[in-house]
Amino acid sequence: MKFIGLLLLAGLACAQEIKDNAVIGTVGGRPLTAGEARKIISGIRPEGLQLLQSDPNGLLTNLYLFKYLAELAVKDGLADRSPLKEQLENMRIETLARAEVNEQRNLSNPTSDQAEKFYSENKAKFEQAKVRVIYISFAADGAPQAPGVKKSLSESQAKAKAEELVKKLKAGADFGKLARENSEDAESAKKDGEFATMKRTDSYPADVVTAVFALAPKAISEPLKQANGFYIFRVDEKSQIPFPEVREKVFADMAQERFNERLKSWQKANEVKLDKPEALRPNGVPAPAKPLN
Repeated sequence: MKFIGLLLLAGLACAQEIKDNAVIGTVGGRPLTAGEARKIISGIRPEGLQLLQSDPNGLLTNLYLFKYLAELAVKDGLADRSPLKEQLENMRIETLARAEVNEQRNLSNPTSDQAEKFYSENKAKFEQAKVRVIYISFAADGAPQAPGVKKSLSESQAKAKAEELVKKLKAGADFGKLARENSEDAESAKKDGEFATMKRTDSYPADVVTAVFALAPKAISEPLKQANGFYIFRVDEKSQIPFPEVREKVFADMAQERFNERLKSWQKANEVKLDKPEALRPNGVPAPAKPLN
């Protein structure tokens, strides 16, 4: 973002770079060089850079005003007075802490060899399964039935039907045929129950992912209840997602895991357990009321 700010200051239409010692205007009547202006905008936030494009005079005026007032505050000794002194120190600590967090995140990035090793040693994490499904819906107890529409099964009826289908499938019945004849997931039913190639990281309910990846290839699941129906899953085949497809996720997961380990160690090293929390209670603030037994 700093680079964008410099481009905006120099002028995107300007073909020749403006040097730092070039005078580009005035501030308080004195000459203002490009280098000085670039320095004062170097730490502004992204929204400030947008203002730099629309109103550079207004933005720089405000920045110099704040700088002037800050210098006056230092001259008047305000920076050494409480509670401003402590507030400034807390801001310094927070800014440096955030910078260190970013530094440690960058240091947590694995090498390509480490990422590929992690991938090969955690094959289950990067499994994918080609899945077929049969869906049997049910209506909530007491739900009104629309006239002229086929009556929905109750939850117990849907479960019994799903269990009967599972028995037939485990006895050798053709999954595609039963899916076409019984499944209420129209899109997959017309394709013999072909549903999707699921990954462990897909945004399916956790119990669905657990049920699917617990199955061996060609195995049939027991009926799995969801909000409005029962699902029967069959895994046609399992495979490992090719590394190039998950490379970015492997890098991100490893970096996050490493950083989390560092963070836990920092938290443990600085954990506070107060024996007398009342020592920090401001004068005049009563202790919290104890719950009634």
